[in-house]
Amino acid sequence: MKKSELSKWYTIFVTVFLLCACSNRDITEDIPSNGNSSHLSVITRGVDDGGEVSYPVAVYIFNADGCCAVETLETEEDNLSVSLPEGSYELYAIAGASTEDYDLPTQAAATTTSMVALKEGKTHSDLMCAHATATLTDGADNSVTLSLKRKIMQVKEVTIKSVPAGTAEVSVCIAPLWENIKLDGSYDGEGGKQELTLTKQADGRTWKNETAVNCLPSVGKPSITISITKDGTKKEYTYVCTEELEANSKLTFEGTYTEEIQVTMTATVEGAQWGENRTVSFEFNGSNTATVPPAASTVSAGDIYKGCYVLAVNGNKATLLSPNEKMGPFNKSDSEETKQEKLATELAKNGVDGIDGWRVMTVAEAQLIHGNFSGINAILTENSISNIKNSVSYMVSDNGALKKAELSASLFQLEDSLDGYTYLRPVAEVTLDE
Repeated sequence: MKKSELSKWYTIFVTVFLLCACSNRDITEDIPSNGNSSHLSVITRGVDDGGEVSYPVAVYIFNADGCCAVETLETEEDNLSVSLPEGSYELYAIAGASTEDYDLPTQAAATTTSMVALKEGKTHSDLMCAHATATLTDGADNSVTLSLKRKIMQVKEVTIKSVPAGTAEVSVCIAPLWENIKLDGSYDGEGGKQELTLTKQADGRTWKNETAVNCLPSVGKPSITISITKDGTKKEYTYVCTEELEANSKLTFEGTYTEEIQVTMTATVEGAQWGENRTVSFEFNGSNTATVPPAASTVSAGDIYKGCYVLAVNGNKATLLSPNEKMGPFNKSDSEETKQEKLATELAKNGVDGIDGWRVMTVAEAQLIHGNFSGINAILTENSISNIKNSVSYMVSDNGALKKAELSASLFQLEDSLDGYTYLRPVAEVTLDE
């Protein structure tokens, strides 16, 4: 090969080498250094309805300076992982709220109490919320589980039977309901309502809603108003519920128009995998006000009875929540026998004189407190009774097994282990005075 040709190939080789070297240097400089960063993986799971999760799931990550990241899982196939500086973080998730139906807070504006507002003309989807904390250390891989709880109830079916011929319109209104939900899972606005226009069925005498509808739970004990329009005249019949309509409930209402001046209405609250089953029956007549069948007792859930909060009433039986509580009756080293001895002592000590049978609250009773956390504490405060503490663990009985439940207005999480920071707040069942 001639010298000139060698020189030419050498020049080309050096040029290519330098270009490659420069290119590699530029790429390296463009990659940001991790510094004191950690890898956070987020796992979502549903607490209700067999563990199903509503999508999309928007996860807001907060540190001491505010919202530092917003990540979204669009489907169950998506994984959520993010690199963050070491430190402590609060994670809040809102599931089932698409941007087509809801106005979601931006990262710049988000706080833990930001509104997740339903857009005009839209109806609520299967909303779920969760909260978790994470502490990240330098260079570590961390994972956190967001346990999502349903925050809506569903009016599954409303049926009015034997409606008089010539009726032009039948509708139902449930109010008051919560108007909005916040990022932390709490509710806001007490003027909400759910109206349903019923459709005449093929027999001409039955009126029914065409589709189920999701709505936020009730504010206290709501009213159910049935409007029947005939010959240009609208008559309204109103019943005031004896219990709140809670999240994670499916409701079926069935009414039968027995006479021109009287309607009998039966409401069934259906739980399935959503929650507990319960049935509410009531009657109302043409006077346009509710007539409630006589009860075995005037005491109802939410009352104070013998210095205790009434969690639930079934006929002439009531479940009472003690005004007293004790933190950490157990040590990790205690034997099962020692635990039972300490438990018996603390149940008696933290009960109320004159009431027997104090025991550990069940999981269902703890969930009942979680579902009406703010309402219960408001009544306890009004009656100068110690509140249910926010975001601490309470001892529960899970089919006889003692466990702890992290309990707050926005979170209910069951764990197997007990420790010295688990609170005991006894409950008892009593026969009500006539």
